[in-house]
Amino acid sequence: MSSFDLFSTKETREDLSDFDKAWSKSLRDRLPLLREQASSSAVAESTTVTLFVRHLTSYFDCLSYSANPNTILDLLFPPWRKSLEMPILFLGNIHPYLLTSLLRSLANTEVQDTESLGLFIDLEHSSPPAWSNKNDLMTRMEEIEHEMQRIVTSLLDRMMQAQKRYMEKRVASYSHRETILDHDLMNELANIFVEANGLRKTVLNEIVAATNARQKALFLEGLCELLSGFNDQNNQSAASPVMIQQPQPQPPRVPETYCIFVGDLSPDVTDQILLKVFAARYRSAKPARVIVDNDIGVNKGYGFVGFEDQRDQRLAMEQMNGQMCTTRPMRTGPARNSSV
Repeated sequence: MSSFDLFSTKETREDLSDFDKAWSKSLRDRLPLLREQASSSAVAESTTVTLFVRHLTSYFDCLSYSANPNTILDLLFPPWRKSLEMPILFLGNIHPYLLTSLLRSLANTEVQDTESLGLFIDLEHSSPPAWSNKNDLMTRMEEIEHEMQRIVTSLLDRMMQAQKRYMEKRVASYSHRETILDHDLMNELANIFVEANGLRKTVLNEIVAATNARQKALFLEGLCELLSGFNDQNNQSAASPVMIQQPQPQPPRVPETYCIFVGDLSPDVTDQILLKVFAARYRSAKPARVIVDNDIGVNKGYGFVGFEDQRDQRLAMEQMNGQMCTTRPMRTGPARNSSV
């Protein structure tokens, strides 16, 4: 499918569903190039990165151009979306907070990876850290999110008012045994959707403007992987019984460990305390590790918890964020390394 075909205006539910499938494929096709760029030490922005930013903005433009009274309900409440995508949706597509949250996670992960499991880096001969300006970036993310919150609140308020009108029309339509289509209401819903896409584009472009070439590559790789991953996970199917062969003896498998990062810990938290907090809710929680500054004998405010069950890992990362550990609420996130 050409770029013209992919980003041409869609008029029917079938068009939109086919577009979503083509969009998912385009993400998978671009992911290897973005991974290659993200692993490069080049300091100049690449054509791959520039084109992918345009690809993302064109995607949102196409959806906006396709918004009309006939398509808007499918765009706002897309029936082709998978269950894993629902929590990250805002007015029909990804929540703009997903973008700033991803950047925060990437910036924090670099610190986690260097100290989590005894990895000692020769700073004299290593490349400069990708996120050496982390504090400035986090300040900029807070500014972006502050403005984002204002617009999100406004759009949600308008959406609530439009939904009230829609429900009133549906009730009136039912009582009169006829369908009443309010074109003004449909146009308002379309306008809300278009403005939500504009917000998504604005946040994306502001993040791109705030990051250097290396950070852009890492961010866009992560975003592409995240968006394409939802489609892949939901399309996994079980093997047909006809295709299952007779079981063969297998060597014992080494148990895997699935880790999460835990930040904002108070100075009194130890390995044992951190493990106790998680083991009380997740049976597969394994020994935890709190990172300690050996010079002063105090923890650095973060640590790691491992799980034997990947489902527990995912649940803990979602459910324990903001939960108390002694005197402070914890901040949880992904950890790239696989052992504690």
